[in-house]
Amino acid sequence: MRFIKVSIRRQLIALMSAAVILPISISILLTNFFTTKMIDEQTMEENIRLLSEGKQNIATYLDSINHASLSVYYQTKMNDILTNGTASEDDKPYIYTTLQEISQSVKHVYQVLLSLNGDNRAYLYAEQKYYYGTSAITRPTASFVKPYSAILFSTHPSSNYGIAPFPSTSYPVFSLYRPLFNVPSQEATGFLAIDVKLDALQQLSSDLYDKDRDHFFILDKAGVVVFASNDELIGRPLNESWVALLTQGNEAGSFKWDDLHFQGVIVYTKLSESYLDWTIVKQVPAHYMYERRRELTFTNATVSAVLLMLVMIAVVIVSFRLTSPLKNLIRSMNKIQAGQLNEPILVERSDEFGILAHRFQEMMYTINDLIVNKYKLDLATKTYQLKMLQAQMNPHFLHNALQSIGASALDHNAPEVYTLVSSLGQMLHYSMDTKHTIVPLSAEINYVTGYLQLQQQRFEEKLQIELELEPDTTSLPIPKMIIQPLVENFFKHGFHHTQGAAKLRIQTRLQDGLLYILVEDNGKGVAEEQLLKLRQQLAKPDSPAVDEAEGIGLTNVQLRLMLYYGVQGCMLLDTMSPHGFQVTIILPILQQEGDTIHENADR
Repeated sequence: MRFIKVSIRRQLIALMSAAVILPISISILLTNFFTTKMIDEQTMEENIRLLSEGKQNIATYLDSINHASLSVYYQTKMNDILTNGTASEDDKPYIYTTLQEISQSVKHVYQVLLSLNGDNRAYLYAEQKYYYGTSAITRPTASFVKPYSAILFSTHPSSNYGIAPFPSTSYPVFSLYRPLFNVPSQEATGFLAIDVKLDALQQLSSDLYDKDRDHFFILDKAGVVVFASNDELIGRPLNESWVALLTQGNEAGSFKWDDLHFQGVIVYTKLSESYLDWTIVKQVPAHYMYERRRELTFTNATVSAVLLMLVMIAVVIVSFRLTSPLKNLIRSMNKIQAGQLNEPILVERSDEFGILAHRFQEMMYTINDLIVNKYKLDLATKTYQLKMLQAQMNPHFLHNALQSIGASALDHNAPEVYTLVSSLGQMLHYSMDTKHTIVPLSAEINYVTGYLQLQQQRFEEKLQIELELEPDTTSLPIPKMIIQPLVENFFKHGFHHTQGAAKLRIQTRLQDGLLYILVEDNGKGVAEEQLLKLRQQLAKPDSPAVDEAEGIGLTNVQLRLMLYYGVQGCMLLDTMSPHGFQVTIILPILQQEGDTIHENADR
């Protein structure tokens, strides 16, 4: 029991588990049941509609073959040949032309045969070649079909009808046979046979099923497979129990099936014409059909688990036991608000509320320490301000003195000295201007340029300087004195260790709504261990570990960035290959109002 009493959460989990888990479990089961039913109905409806559209395409194609077989009646010369039932040598060109037109009027026709009863002769057009001879096949007369009608024979291997040399390759074809008559009598004068490759049915039915998932069949009236997604079944009777159900249904329908060979839904539609009686069948396996259901069930289970967790948390939050420790906390807070920051919080508990009270007590101790540190910091600040006042000279006096020195340099024909003195004067004026702590980037760059001019005069050709400033960046406001300390570090720590000419590069750019300021050199760089220490120091810039001999330094720049930008501004350190050092300052785009800066609302 003590294990339960220690935590409110454990007490409520034991009470609410059954009340929460049972409804959620029932919800998942009901959702799974109705989803299965919905998927079954949707699958049947969609596939019936799909097969109906496919049936229309196949029927249209077969009607075009049937119509092409009637073209022998449309030509006067062919009518004369059919009337007599014989053909002379002069008639052969007309016969071959007619057979060629029939073959080319419909796609995927393999060969066309015309047989005449009068002289027992047959004419064959196959693969763009003509053949002539005596046909050895049985002629489908009126005993096979009604007069002036045709019949469609199921898939069978192609043959040469006993006329042409037997081809090296035999193709599976289905054939349209049409007996020919002496119009308008019922006297049979011959017959026409059109063999069609199964590529036609393959093309027409390719969009009706997924060959990697579904099973597709076209069956004739006897149950023989005219076409199937499995080539091994073509031309054979389909010995499946469900085939008998196709003859008992309507023109189109569907039903579920479950046996050792197949589990899923069977959808069919019938294709009936005067010359054929086919049934188009599609099997949709349950494994693929219910794949979406499994995904939905998993999603529901995940959501239910999250919901269960939220309910448990809510039970804990709204529990009546929340009031007792909160009252003690509020009583202690009122005393703390009156100034008693060391007031102890009397919540003697070992559960979550006890931890909360303990953490709040530690926080108040931390706040008290921060207040004391702030007083110390204010005192130190006033001390430094006093030292700065003691160290300052009158800016006007220095400025006037430097102007006098510059004028004297011009009088003595020393323009380089005048330039250097002017640069120094501008630097002093910029650094002594304490009214403006936020300046345009261009002003900071001008200050750095003046500093570099003095260094250039000192080192001459040994120093190479590159400035790459995007025009859009020069007017952006930044804190004063954040670039020059980085440049000064190069001359203190890296300049005298360069191989050849020392190179210093300063670049500014805008990227993704941020201002990037990059300062890099080709000095000796920093060892990996020292670089790690610098990064750790920048992560805690307020720690007292900076040598004053280094001037403002990297740490003071980081402190200024934190002062103006908080966590939004940062400074990155890295080494260059093969040697050198790189500092990148990343700042948000800010708007300036007086000496304060605000984050741009357009970002």
